[in-house]
Amino acid sequence: MNNAEIEKTIKQVKVSIEKSRNELAEARGQKKILLSTLKKDFGIENLLEAEDMVQKLIKEIESLTIKLENKYTELKEKYNFI
Repeated sequence: MNNAEIEKTIKQVKVSIEKSRNELAEARGQKKILLSTLKKDFGIENLLEAEDMVQKLIKEIESLTIKLENKYTELKEKYNFI
């Protein structure tokens, strides 16, 4: 490698590092906004609590789906409709 190639490579690395820094700063900003929204709207302090809440909601939705399907089947049989 000659000096020009080395300088070009160094410049590319510097650009890549700067891009990564910007992406990290953006991600941190998004995380801060998300945590603020979770706290304000749901009283959740961190992402682990949010994950727990999502899992609970998924289980509740699954349970309600089963209940609805059972009620639908019951009504379908009761009133003989397809």
